[in-house]
Amino acid sequence: MNRAQKRAAHRAKPTDRNKSVRTQAAMYSVMARTQPYTESEQALLQTPVYMALGAMKGGTATPDDMGTLCIVCNACMILGEKIGEECVTLAKTAMHALARAEQRLLDHGHYGLDAEGLQAIEDCIDLHDQLLTLVTPLQMTRAYDEMRKRIARGETLDMRKAA
Repeated sequence: MNRAQKRAAHRAKPTDRNKSVRTQAAMYSVMARTQPYTESEQALLQTPVYMALGAMKGGTATPDDMGTLCIVCNACMILGEKIGEECVTLAKTAMHALARAEQRLLDHGHYGLDAEGLQAIEDCIDLHDQLLTLVTPLQMTRAYDEMRKRIARGETLDMRKAA
């Protein structure tokens, strides 16, 4: 191969100038999924939950609010299985409270919580907040995937289907 052929072969290969940028972005993406949530990420995840709770307390809850609270309870139950039975019991108590709130929708036309149910949901939300400080986004994603599988099998409470 003469010099002209080598130059032509080198010029024919397209150079990927963004390869190192993509590699670094992928690396940082993996690192971000294995580190706990930052405070701002926690706030972004907690805001809709507290808005749904406020709507539930105010009697203006929608099926979306109910779905949000249901997701929190299911996530706490799935992540709590690795922690202890107390977490699972707390999440199931909150899910039963949401089921009673759903029944009130059918009976009276709006969602409503009794005092016991309100306390159970607030405890479950508190557990969810604590879990957000401890788990990584990867663990939370796996919990959501497991939740979807269980909902498909009918093993967990899914208020969005009931509404």
